[in-house]
Amino acid sequence: MFNMIRSDFYRMVRMKSFYIIMIIIVVMNIASFVASKAVQNDEAYMEYLEKTADQQEEAGASDIGMSIMIKAEPDGKFELYTLCKSFLGGYMGLLFLGIFVVIFASADFNNGYIKNYGGQLRFRTRVMCSKSVCLVAYTFIMFASIILSSCLGIWLDGAGIKVSDAGKLVDYLFVQFLLHVAFATIITAICVIVRSNLIAMALCGCIAMNILRIFYGFADKGLKKLGWEKADIAHYTVTGRIAEYTSNGKMLCSTIIIAVAFIAASFLAGGLWLHKKDLV
Repeated sequence: MFNMIRSDFYRMVRMKSFYIIMIIIVVMNIASFVASKAVQNDEAYMEYLEKTADQQEEAGASDIGMSIMIKAEPDGKFELYTLCKSFLGGYMGLLFLGIFVVIFASADFNNGYIKNYGGQLRFRTRVMCSKSVCLVAYTFIMFASIILSSCLGIWLDGAGIKVSDAGKLVDYLFVQFLLHVAFATIITAICVIVRSNLIAMALCGCIAMNILRIFYGFADKGLKKLGWEKADIAHYTVTGRIAEYTSNGKMLCSTIIIAVAFIAASFLAGGLWLHKKDLV
């Protein structure tokens, strides 16, 4: 098992997409910070955004796609917790994580490498386990890149950064890390099951960009007609919690349960599918 993880990790860090996607994340992170600050200096545009947001809230419209807005504190400094919440809750990191997962998880099925060692395994669920461990490491590296690039953007701008509540920041990063790992496991299971880069990438985009929230809205309306007045399917999904999560005890427990449940379900689905189907 250890040799398999070591082999997968070695191939992961040797992939060009590993570095290209990380560079894109860093550049887009800094660019988002600069663009967000420039937009806030335009009072007319900010009033338009606030008016549009109020209209969408009244109409009950679904918020889809990436949305990043960074604001400084009254003292002119940027709160690191707010920065992390803007970038991680805005789906930008999630989208690029999903793209890399599809490339990494599908590579073995495309070149037949998995048949060489997968066919010798008694329990093929180890394939899912090995890839999941590697993706945990990738997610950690991605989080570090997002945080460091945020600090770099602030430093280049000449502004200050502060951490008012270290415990709150650690709590938020831990839960978001767990949710992103759950998302990576879901996409890995999809790649294992569909065995198609095109379909897997399309599903990844729909999930990461929260496009499925449109369908959740229709389902919520149906459930409300059946008697569930507070139906909100998105609230019980990984992407829904990534956007909604705030650091409080009640949401902390339920979010961890949801993340662990999706990780277990995805791991089980992918492992069983590998066990029953041919590897190529």
